[in-house]
Amino acid sequence: MRMKNKLIIAGIGTLLLLTAIGWCVFMEVTTPPDPQVMYFPTRGVSMQTVVGYPNPGLPPWPEGNSLSLALEPGDPSKCIYQVLNMHAENFGRLYQYFGLTNVRARLVSNTAGNNHFIIITDPRIPRNWFLRDPGKHGADSFGK
Repeated sequence: MRMKNKLIIAGIGTLLLLTAIGWCVFMEVTTPPDPQVMYFPTRGVSMQTVVGYPNPGLPPWPEGNSLSLALEPGDPSKCIYQVLNMHAENFGRLYQYFGLTNVRARLVSNTAGNNHFIIITDPRIPRNWFLRDPGKHGADSFGK
């Protein structure tokens, strides 16, 4: 009798586990991706300002140039995404220091035409590589 109860309990446990796994797979497949989240190549700087900031020592540096990215680098006809929370000099070191070939970003503003604003939200990048005040730096660097 005890063996039968153990088998029933084991069977119910297995069924519950398989149901939970199936639900997780179902949710992953049916949950639509967030349209505000995008991935950009780290080698894809489309534009940047060219101001000579002195950056002694190792990155991250507190001052630097503004940058814009494109999902398809080298194609100026595609949308340009201006980065609000990182300098071009620090962005340019992401591959070298962290081995990142792409970064996750979130669209924060759509404007008419070809220019959009993003913030980089990749959790693999340490916080001190980001700007403390994103809006102050990037929004006016290239003009609106």
